[in-house]
Amino acid sequence: MRIRGVKKSFTLVELLVVIAIVSIVLAFSFLSIRNGQARARDSQRAANLSALKNSINEYYRTVGGYPAAPADCTASTNDAAHWIGKAERGKCVVDNFVIGLSPDFIAKLPTDPGPVSLDVGDGLNTRGLVYIHSTGGARECYKVIQYGPENPADSKYKSLWDPARDGVDGTSPTAWAIYSPGCAGK
Repeated sequence: MRIRGVKKSFTLVELLVVIAIVSIVLAFSFLSIRNGQARARDSQRAANLSALKNSINEYYRTVGGYPAAPADCTASTNDAAHWIGKAERGKCVVDNFVIGLSPDFIAKLPTDPGPVSLDVGDGLNTRGLVYIHSTGGARECYKVIQYGPENPADSKYKSLWDPARDGVDGTSPTAWAIYSPGCAGK
């Protein structure tokens, strides 16, 4: 015998369990998306370094030397101002941070895909590309350092690990780099 007027419905406990399960699934989804975005940005950083290496090598074959940094700059950048000395920032943090490379050898000098990573002390961006051109010593050389990859120790990018910034044991890099012979330690 069935009682009329009584409806079956979810209890409060059942609703709370469903909400908890949905929340857990959403949390894992957001984490997966964020990790995927970071991996995609690191992939773009590696592609930027490869494009710069190819264009710098083409410049070298064509001109007979490596492209210069802006005048009176020991290092230059278009976005990682934290790594440039205070006195040099006005002239060395510029869009055209590798003189003579763009537009003849590369359409446009790359910028870091972000997000910006600000230093707590000076409030300047620590993530981005820094170009070093050296004419001192036995030979001319160059180095492009990518500061702040989001997964710097990813073994997929081991060929890019910067030997001068790879931690004490060689397994925890903090930056990636491309360079000519003689510039690895810069």
